[in-house]
This record gives sequence, structure tokens and C-alpha cells, in this order.
Amino acid sequence: LPTSDAIRAYFREVDATTDLPYALFAPELLRTYPSARFVLTTRGVDAWWRSVRKQMASPYPADHPIGRTRTLAYGQPTPHERLYTRRFVAHATEVLRTVPCDRLLLLDLVEGVEGWQRLAPFLGVTPPESAFPHLRPAPTPKLGVS
Repeated sequence: LPTSDAIRAYFREVDATTDLPYALFAPELLRTYPSARFVLTTRGVDAWWRSVRKQMASPYPADHPIGRTRTLAYGQPTPHERLYTRRFVAHATEVLRTVPCDRLLLLDLVEGVEGWQRLAPFLGVTPPESAFPHLRPAPTPKLGVS
């Protein structure tokens, strides 16, 4: 496991992180930054799996950075419904068990209805005038294609 000193050095010029692989280190980040705030995006397992199948349709070899990240997060580089959904649920459970309630926001990004009115106050910022982003219009690029 990474030490607090290593985490501080890695994130020296970073204010925030999102998604993988950083999401996997919530307990370590919490130990290193005890006042940090965490946002856990929520959705039903079936909807999440449908999204994963589309987003991760492109295969990556195990030694590719994306393949390594998928293996770290889900146990293998190629999506497998049972394995991936188990890890999805286990991650959410770990975050809920580990992060104190006053530093954790559960946010539904799929519908986009909660958006800025919940996120901005949680982060202590003014909500922007723009619509809350909640759709991913472009497909994931294919391996080796730009």
C-alpha cells in the first residue's frame, strides 16, 4: 500500500482526482488527507454494467496501462459481468464503510438532476451557470486509433 508520504508527493500539485485508478485508494487518501471530501457517484448495477459494456468495448492487453488499470480495479482487463459488478458493489460498500458521512456525497450523475445544487455546496463553491454535465456523447476511442 502507498504511504502517506508517497501519496503527498504524487499529489503535490493536484487539487482533485476522479475515476480510476485513484478511486481505488479512498482509504489511503483519507488517511493522508483526513479533511478531504469524497464524491461517490451512484447508479443501479444493471445500468452501470450496460455503461461498462459500451465504454470498455475495446479490448486492451493486460500489459497496456488501461489493461493494468482494469485488472487492478476489476481483476482482469476484459469486462466480465459477474466479476466487474462484484467489484463495483464492493468498492461502493468500502467507500460507504470508510469515508465519514460528513465528508461523503452520494451523487447520481446519470440523470443529472442533482448536479450543481448538491455538488457545489458540498465543495464550498458557487454553482456555475452552465448545465451540469451528465452525458458522455462520444464513444471511447479504439486501441491504436486517435
